[in-house]
Amino acid sequence: VRTIHAFYKELLFDSRHRGAFELAYEGFGRFCASVWRCPAAPLGCLPAGWLAELLSDLAGPPVDRLRLCLTRRSAGLPYYILGIVASEPALDKSVTPAALSKALDALLSLAETRSGEDDEFVVHVYNTLPALFADSRVGPATGQWVAPALCRALDGFGARNWSIRNSCSRLFSSLFVRIFGVTRCREETSKKNVCVPL
Repeated sequence: VRTIHAFYKELLFDSRHRGAFELAYEGFGRFCASVWRCPAAPLGCLPAGWLAELLSDLAGPPVDRLRLCLTRRSAGLPYYILGIVASEPALDKSVTPAALSKALDALLSLAETRSGEDDEFVVHVYNTLPALFADSRVGPATGQWVAPALCRALDGFGARNWSIRNSCSRLFSSLFVRIFGVTRCREETSKKNVCVPL
C-alpha cells in the first residue's frame, strides 16, 4: 500500500502535463477509496495520515517543503488533496467528512497566516482551494468555508505578486459558482450547485 501511495504521489507531484496528473488523480482517488474502506485499523487510517503529513509539509519552513511546481496551477497538488478528501466514506450525510474539514481549515489558516511571507507557498494554497470548492462530490459540503475563503480571495486581489492575484481570481470564480450556481441560459435560473443560505 505504501509503495502504491509513493508511486501516485511522485506521479502527481512531478508530472507537468495536465492529462497525466488528471489520469493519475482518477487512479489515486480509487486507491484512496479502497484504503479508506479497509477494515484493518492501521490501513484504514493511512489516507488521513497522508493528508496530515502533506499539510504539515506545507506549513513547514521552505527548506523542508516539498518541491512543487507553480506552473499548471500547482500541477497535481490540488488533485492529491482532492483524491484523499473526495474518497473518504461518509458515515453520516449530515456531518462534513473529517478529511475535508481538516484540509479546508488548514489551507485557509495557512493562507491567512502566511500572506506576504512566502509568495510561492501562498500560490500553492490558493491553487488548491478552487479544486475543493468546485468539485461536485465535496463542493456541496464546503458551505461553512465559503465566507472565509471569499475573504481570502478578496484580500489576495491586493497582493503585489501577479501569481497570487491570478490564483485568487480562480478561487473567486469557483466561489461565485458555488454561491450563485450556474445559469444555463439568460432566461433560466438554476438552483443546482447553489450554496444554502447561512
